[in-house]
Amino acid sequence: MYGLVNQAIQDYLTHQLGAETWTRVRTAAGFHETEFAPLHTYPDALTFQLVGAACQVTGREAGDLVEAVGAYWVEFTAQKGYGSLLDQLGPGFADALAQLDAMHVRIALMMPQLQPPSFRVSERRERGLTLAYTSRRAGLAPLVIGLVKGLGRKFGLEPTVRLTVPRAEGSHTDVFEVSW
Repeated sequence: MYGLVNQAIQDYLTHQLGAETWTRVRTAAGFHETEFAPLHTYPDALTFQLVGAACQVTGREAGDLVEAVGAYWVEFTAQKGYGSLLDQLGPGFADALAQLDAMHVRIALMMPQLQPPSFRVSERRERGLTLAYTSRRAGLAPLVIGLVKGLGRKFGLEPTVRLTVPRAEGSHTDVFEVSW
């Protein structure tokens, strides 16, 4: 994963729980540098080690922590210079969700090793939709829940996001029901 993801974890923990907590987490994860290069790729294993160490240090459940980082991601990336990309997603929340793949295409121009997930919106309703998330990385459903909630807040909404069809063995897709 790109360092930007690990930076978000670092930033979230530092702002929510303090710099000392982050120091304990990175030490427990075996990461001895003080920061991440945002456009440098790091092994996925390091990101998962950071989450595991954060759970160990804070006593939080992995799903809850990853969801919180996902919700924080929207604000974090906007502060890091990606806010204009978020602003171009569309005039409404459902439109923004439907344009996430197009945003990733633009980001891939800056991050050539990016292996982004895919988001597909279907079954749009007046105040809801179905969202399919496809990724080669397993175990990120809580992150998606947080991301969707964070994006909803950008549009002044507090969406409810429920994993309805978890990825099955051999599948790379999770399906969520989103309502607001």
